[in-house]
Amino acid sequence: MSHSKLTMTINDFMAKISGRFHGSKQSVLIVHPEGNIHYNPSLLGIVSILSDSGYQVTVLAPVFICKDELSRHCSANLLTLRGKYFRQATEMNTLHAKWILLSRLIHTLEKHIWPSLIIGVDRDGIIISSRLSSLTGIPYALLSYEIFFECETSQIFKRPEIEACRKIKFAISQDPKRSELLSRENHISRDKIIEVPVSPRGRLILRDRRHGTSESKGGIRERYQIKHQKIAILVGSTDGWSMTNKIIASTKDWPSKWCLFIHDRYGLRAEEIEKLKARGGHNIYFSTESFSDIDDVSTMLLEADVGLAFYQPTYQNQWEGRNLKHLGLSSGKIASYLRAGLPVILNRVGQYSRLIRTYEAGIISPRPSLLPCILNRITDHELAIMSKNALRLYQKKINIERHKKHLLKAIQAGALRYS
Repeated sequence: MSHSKLTMTINDFMAKISGRFHGSKQSVLIVHPEGNIHYNPSLLGIVSILSDSGYQVTVLAPVFICKDELSRHCSANLLTLRGKYFRQATEMNTLHAKWILLSRLIHTLEKHIWPSLIIGVDRDGIIISSRLSSLTGIPYALLSYEIFFECETSQIFKRPEIEACRKIKFAISQDPKRSELLSRENHISRDKIIEVPVSPRGRLILRDRRHGTSESKGGIRERYQIKHQKIAILVGSTDGWSMTNKIIASTKDWPSKWCLFIHDRYGLRAEEIEKLKARGGHNIYFSTESFSDIDDVSTMLLEADVGLAFYQPTYQNQWEGRNLKHLGLSSGKIASYLRAGLPVILNRVGQYSRLIRTYEAGIISPRPSLLPCILNRITDHELAIMSKNALRLYQKKINIERHKKHLLKAIQAGALRYS
């Protein structure tokens, strides 16, 4: 089909369907090409807030996402698209790519609710959102979890992302520093950026931490036959930037009452576990479950005594360079620890290390090799105080509920209302 004929087809199609869709209530489309929403407690929290506030939410994600799995965590419709179509919509600014994306969207939107706002998650999400907006006139916004720097990628890589951000209604970042960097790298006016720290939603029913004497029936102590009195937990990625190898190496010198429990975000293969075990002592336990349910992970955290969070940029790719160096309040791991009342042992990672120090909610350790000394001298009384302070820090600074008003105000202002 020629360029002119395809243009006419799209225009005719838009005119024909324009009367079929209505806005009986506000509707938001979230474009999430990464597709790991059920592993992202912050994004689930935002979807939950929108749903509770009367918005109908639809998530556009790759086909490998299971609708039942998504519905376990939030009230959202799922709209799937093959990975190759995501790539076409992101990499090729052609009418054909736009047509595939638009037709897929229109024919599968449930209940004929036309979005009043499109939110694109990170680079690929905002590029697709801008192209949908150019076809439909629907306003769009950016939800930024990762910041890609031109000096670590290229002008060619950044150009489509910068172009896509030109007409956004607003952007969501996590803290003032990351907002400043996002503004600079994506050419977004600073006053368009609001700040919502990465954080799970909902309150946990906290147990009384008696530091090793309490067990949850069916919990990790029972399932993994943990006999040690105290547990230091590490959740999330075990990639190089998380310094997991160095944490494991330090366990050889840990006090006998302490053990390390590791829960990888996507689960570890048996051979990976064996390689990691060989680097440490006999006081390491590995979760054999995948990070598929935020509630299950939260339950694990309630049985631990401290949470470990070390970050070291590797500069091997655009995710693990300056994006990590300027972590700010984008760590879901640390937010989850604080929400569970876990004292955090972390290295100097900018804003979080300053907050942990100010609220006395944990300990700053320059490197994992100092963990044996830290764990040896820490007392039950200190752990109890830091646990209370961790909860206080979470409630005062991190809890997504504290930022709900600003989030909803931006969405309401940006959304296009239909009669």
